[in-house]
Amino acid sequence: MKTPTSEDPRYRLMESALNNPAYRAPVWIKNGGRYFDKGGKFDPHAYDPSAPYEIQGKSFELPLNPGRKIEDPFDLDNLRFLDPEKIRNLLVRLEGRAAEIADTGSDKQIVAMIGTGGTIAMTMVGGKLEPTLNPQSLLKYTGGALEERFAVESAEYPTPIDSSEQEIDYEADLVIAMTWMWSKMSEQLRKRFSGFLVSHGTDTMGGGSTSVAMMLGPNCPFSVGFVGAQKTIENEFSDVGANVRGSFATLSTLHREEQVACFVFMGGTEGGAFHPAGVIKADDRRANAFITPLHKRLLDASDFGLEGIIDSFSRRYQRTLVRGGAKADFCPIILRGYSPVIDLAPKIGTDPERYYRQILSDKEAVAVLLTTFGSYTANTKIREAITAAAEQSGKLVLGANPFPGGSTAHSYAPAQALRDSGALPVGTLPDATAAKVFLGSVVFGKNREILARFLTQNNLIGEQDPGGWMRTRKNGRVRENPDRSTSEMPRFGAPDAFFRS
Repeated sequence: MKTPTSEDPRYRLMESALNNPAYRAPVWIKNGGRYFDKGGKFDPHAYDPSAPYEIQGKSFELPLNPGRKIEDPFDLDNLRFLDPEKIRNLLVRLEGRAAEIADTGSDKQIVAMIGTGGTIAMTMVGGKLEPTLNPQSLLKYTGGALEERFAVESAEYPTPIDSSEQEIDYEADLVIAMTWMWSKMSEQLRKRFSGFLVSHGTDTMGGGSTSVAMMLGPNCPFSVGFVGAQKTIENEFSDVGANVRGSFATLSTLHREEQVACFVFMGGTEGGAFHPAGVIKADDRRANAFITPLHKRLLDASDFGLEGIIDSFSRRYQRTLVRGGAKADFCPIILRGYSPVIDLAPKIGTDPERYYRQILSDKEAVAVLLTTFGSYTANTKIREAITAAAEQSGKLVLGANPFPGGSTAHSYAPAQALRDSGALPVGTLPDATAAKVFLGSVVFGKNREILARFLTQNNLIGEQDPGGWMRTRKNGRVRENPDRSTSEMPRFGAPDAFFRS
């Protein structure tokens, strides 16, 4: 990346924000919030997502949340970390690959790879594992004749980021880069383009991929895969190669079947491609460490992908488009900063007063997510403290069972009392719930009524428990519910409020 100078917009903007008298970097932010040094290195420990920032590119507002500026996802000037010039050059290289394929009559598919860091990129540096491996090196290590089947070009974060250091802001840059490239692609390139592949850390894979999928929305016209690894290439036994090959195979299958999807590929030959909003990391040692307790795998590597892509949500959503039940406009909503959700998981001995003060004092949050005990029950004192503070401060209360797929309809008195208190039962997984609240708050502001309907009566990217819009027949096979105008299933796709007026 070119060295930032006083003429570099990102460097100048950073200095301007830090010189704002209203801003003072908190003690947990290093170097006073100076996340770019003069040598051009980005330091994630010094970046404060809550610091003041002036949008540099185009922006727009939506009718239900006037005054909230949303970054135009088709404008590279809105990138904060990725170098716009590198993204432009990436597109030029992709176009060159498309032209070469057309000239030679090759049947290669084209993939754009973006490296963010994580275990999959780790190499030993000075006796410590650090994310330093670039995507092109990763491809060479993987093998499997990928270079003969795919034409791959790549770009990377300015500094590889460990999974634990990921922020929504970094994922937002991915959305802008991918959206801009797709909008500028020639038809020749689109014809051969299988999609984007993001190498990512596994600890935040669920949250990162879900945030990207939420921002892209249901109308995304291209595929995006996320791939990680449990072990590095430094280990004698590693899952890097199998996961990368599986990711390319999934992109290839989607391209061949003329489908698009956002997915996470993990687990090697025993794993597969998972729906981002349904994936959970359940093990920190084994290769097959990711599960989707509510959703079927989009592609199952353990059966050699014989069933192809299984994406019931996309099929259902396309039917709503045919019926005129949703718009087809592609307009990602960019999210920046911290999630406006207060996440509470009380245990025996939790002081209700702490929750009460926390909810009242948090002026930015729009919702409280209460993770209940296993039978959708909550301590009476805790429940009343939360609901009283939420009502006084105008926040929604969301109730979630701690078990994926766990019931919110238990008949126990404390469970009924929680429902009677106005808490909204949600069946989406925690990462999906947080991302959806964030997205809804940007579009609808603090309109609690509309936000509540969006969270509970809308299926934006397939995040809702499929049990709500699918049924199991007697033979045990899962089938989609028949289409009925009176169906109680969640509305599919983005509400009209998500589109520019």
